[in-house]
Amino acid sequence: MTDHFSDQMFVITVLVIAGLLTATTIAIGCTLLGIINACHKRDSINKLKHELLERGYSPEEVVTLIEATPLPTGGLDRYLARKAKRA
Repeated sequence: MTDHFSDQMFVITVLVIAGLLTATTIAIGCTLLGIINACHKRDSINKLKHELLERGYSPEEVVTLIEATPLPTGGLDRYLARKAKRA
Protein backbone atom coordinates (compact mmCIF):
# COMPACT_ATOMS: atom_id res chain seq x y z
CA MET A 1 0.00 0.00 0.00
CA THR A 2 2.74 2.50 0.86
CA ASP A 3 4.62 1.73 -2.35
CA HIS A 4 1.55 2.57 -4.41
CA PHE A 5 1.06 5.80 -2.44
CA SER A 6 4.70 6.83 -2.82
CA ASP A 7 4.56 6.11 -6.57
CA GLN A 8 1.51 8.37 -6.89
CA MET A 9 3.21 11.11 -4.87
CA PHE A 10 6.29 10.87 -7.08
CA VAL A 11 4.19 11.24 -10.24
CA ILE A 12 2.29 14.18 -8.77
CA THR A 13 5.54 15.84 -7.67
CA VAL A 14 7.07 15.41 -11.12
CA LEU A 15 3.95 16.86 -12.78
CA VAL A 16 3.91 19.85 -10.44
CA ILE A 17 7.62 20.55 -11.04
CA ALA A 18 7.16 20.20 -14.81
CA GLY A 19 4.22 22.63 -14.69
CA LEU A 20 6.19 25.17 -12.68
CA LEU A 21 9.16 24.93 -15.03
CA THR A 22 6.89 25.38 -18.04
CA ALA A 23 5.20 28.43 -16.52
CA THR A 24 8.57 29.95 -15.57
CA THR A 25 9.97 29.36 -19.06
CA ILE A 26 6.93 30.98 -20.69
CA ALA A 27 7.09 33.98 -18.34
CA ILE A 28 10.81 34.53 -18.99
CA GLY A 29 10.31 34.13 -22.74
CA CYS A 30 7.46 36.66 -22.83
CA THR A 31 9.47 39.13 -20.78
CA LEU A 32 12.48 38.81 -23.09
CA LEU A 33 10.32 39.22 -26.19
CA GLY A 34 8.76 42.34 -24.69
CA ILE A 35 12.19 43.82 -24.00
CA ILE A 36 13.40 42.98 -27.51
CA ASN A 37 10.27 44.55 -29.02
CA ALA A 38 10.68 47.71 -26.94
CA CYS A 39 14.34 48.01 -27.95
CA HIS A 40 13.39 47.56 -31.60
CA LYS A 41 10.77 50.31 -31.37
CA ARG A 42 13.25 52.63 -29.66
CA ASP A 43 15.82 51.91 -32.39
CA SER A 44 13.19 52.66 -35.05
CA ILE A 45 12.41 56.01 -33.43
CA ASN A 46 16.12 56.87 -33.31
CA LYS A 47 16.49 55.99 -37.00
CA LEU A 48 13.49 58.18 -37.78
CA LYS A 49 15.05 61.08 -35.87
CA HIS A 50 18.30 60.75 -37.83
CA GLU A 51 16.42 60.52 -41.12
CA LEU A 52 14.42 63.65 -40.32
CA LEU A 53 17.60 65.53 -39.43
CA GLU A 54 19.22 64.40 -42.69
CA ARG A 55 16.19 65.70 -44.61
CA GLY A 56 16.79 69.14 -43.17
CA TYR A 57 14.31 69.32 -40.31
CA SER A 58 15.50 71.39 -37.37
CA PRO A 59 15.98 69.62 -34.03
CA GLU A 60 12.96 71.52 -32.66
CA GLU A 61 10.78 70.25 -35.52
CA VAL A 62 12.00 66.70 -34.93
CA VAL A 63 11.14 66.95 -31.23
CA THR A 64 7.70 68.34 -32.11
CA LEU A 65 7.04 65.50 -34.56
CA ILE A 66 8.22 62.77 -32.23
CA GLU A 67 6.26 64.16 -29.27
CA ALA A 68 3.14 64.40 -31.46
CA THR A 69 3.28 60.63 -31.90
CA PRO A 70 0.84 58.90 -29.51
CA LEU A 71 2.38 57.16 -26.51
CA PRO A 72 2.77 53.38 -26.75
CA THR A 73 0.13 51.29 -25.01
CA GLY A 74 2.33 48.70 -23.29
CA GLY A 75 3.75 49.34 -19.84
CA LEU A 76 7.36 48.68 -20.80
CA ASP A 77 6.98 50.74 -23.97
CA ARG A 78 5.59 53.70 -22.00
CA TYR A 79 8.46 53.44 -19.53
CA LEU A 80 11.08 53.41 -22.30
CA ALA A 81 9.35 56.29 -24.12
CA ARG A 82 9.42 58.44 -20.97
CA LYS A 83 13.04 57.51 -20.37
CA ALA A 84 13.93 58.39 -23.99
CA LYS A 85 12.34 61.83 -23.61
CA ARG A 86 14.54 62.55 -20.59
CA ALA A 87 17.70 61.50 -22.42
